[in-house]
Amino acid sequence: MQEPEVREPDANKPDDDPVQLRLVKAALDCFLADDYARVTTRLIAERANANVSMIRYYFGSKEGLYEEMERPMDAAFLDRLAAFNGHLFSAGLASTTTPS
Repeated sequence: MQEPEVREPDANKPDDDPVQLRLVKAALDCFLADDYARVTTRLIAERANANVSMIRYYFGSKEGLYEEMERPMDAAFLDRLAAFNGHLFSAGLASTTTPS
């Protein structure tokens, strides 16, 4: 008899599994609606229609889920910042030296 394949969670691909994606979306909704300390993993799981243990399985903790939820926003911010810096350099408004 063949053993079932054990799947390692991939926190870099939340859309790899519908449960991961639902948890990230539910976390975003919950954290936008309330303070981090007041949002519980049970509430997030309930909103995602998932078992609360899936948060630990995929993200390790509430903090890990929060960080995964922020990742796309951080990337978008860094992309905009890089574009802004590029405009400053091309306009001659930025220096390549760092202040001492």
